[in-house]
Amino acid sequence: MLSNRGNIINVYGDSLDSCIYTRILSEKYPNKQIIHYNSEYLGGIYSNKSNMLGLLNEKQVNLLLKYEPDLRFIPITESYIKVPYPKLKFKNTTDGNLRFPFTKKTFEFEYDYNDNILSTPTYDEFITRYGDIKNLVKLMKEIFSESFYMDVSKKIGTNIYNTIQSQIDPRFLYKTLFNLESLALDDYYIYYTPVGGFEDLCLSILDKDNIKLIVKDRKTIKNILSSNKDDNYVFDYFDYYFDFIFGGIEYIKYYPKLIKTTLFNTDVITITQTPYDKKYGMYYQIDSSIFSVSTSKYLIHSNTFDYCLPIPTQSNYKKINQYIELTASMNNIRIIF
Repeated sequence: MLSNRGNIINVYGDSLDSCIYTRILSEKYPNKQIIHYNSEYLGGIYSNKSNMLGLLNEKQVNLLLKYEPDLRFIPITESYIKVPYPKLKFKNTTDGNLRFPFTKKTFEFEYDYNDNILSTPTYDEFITRYGDIKNLVKLMKEIFSESFYMDVSKKIGTNIYNTIQSQIDPRFLYKTLFNLESLALDDYYIYYTPVGGFEDLCLSILDKDNIKLIVKDRKTIKNILSSNKDDNYVFDYFDYYFDFIFGGIEYIKYYPKLIKTTLFNTDVITITQTPYDKKYGMYYQIDSSIFSVSTSKYLIHSNTFDYCLPIPTQSNYKKINQYIELTASMNNIRIIF
């Protein structure tokens, strides 16, 4: 964190993380003005304009409720991985829909769980073993049985991120893609999404007397950052804001599409990842509307660009760390990632 010696602190970002950080700063420095700069996509990839479904875990929800106790969230009680039925090597009566993230309750019988989940590593154990082995497939076969990994787990995320798992950063693999801490749970893992969407959630978090919200186009925000002498925290598009000094980060762009409206409304929100579907990587249903999500790789080429997320590969993270190290030597700018 910067020294924050001035009376103004600036935060730049569209994402929920940037909004939470702004709120944290406002609580820590009640006598300072915290200015939050963002483009028209408040909420990031999950802004109300994108029709994308955003997922929060219980820890994130509890943190948000700490600042805004009146916030409301909808539990996503049905989350699946869709696998071709002939690939399954264990008892399954849901035609290849496996509850995800994987827990003991994913499997209908305890012996199927024991046959397919070989270990439940902690985050530190996983990162240590990854560094020792330097071979993702070998490591994953210590966690999952060979058939379960090759037929089920290996393709998870490959369509969503347009890359192979061995290229994904191990931190992301553990915490986000597989959510491996769930393997030892006795019950289903529950995700949440905010009532009213992520844009409303961000606005609620930013509703404080010492927070000022400023919406500008990205070129203007870039100019403000480059000339601002106050303390600055940057959350998005590090390559763009720092003139691609270490090259462009490879992003991914999402394309949600309404594909069907059913004759009934559901009581829950459902989401299904489809790792074997080459056209779409995910389907989700909200009320009576079913959306499909496809993705494509994306590079920033101009001052106007769609909201996108860095692909969580090791090569991308290495490049992002170069930008972080660049600002570590600056007196008034920090990258938060």
